[in-house]
Amino acid sequence: MDIIGIIGAMDAEIELILHNITVTDEQEYAGFKFLWGNVRARI
Repeated sequence: MDIIGIIGAMDAEIELILHNITVTDEQEYAGFKFLWGNVRARI
């Protein structure tokens, strides 16, 4: 599997996890998305 496929799979999994948990702190959620965006940008 190529790196793009792995990133895509991780994206889908993270979205699923985030939808299954209740996010009480909007800022924390935004921070997580920001960090994940940075990780993706480095690859």
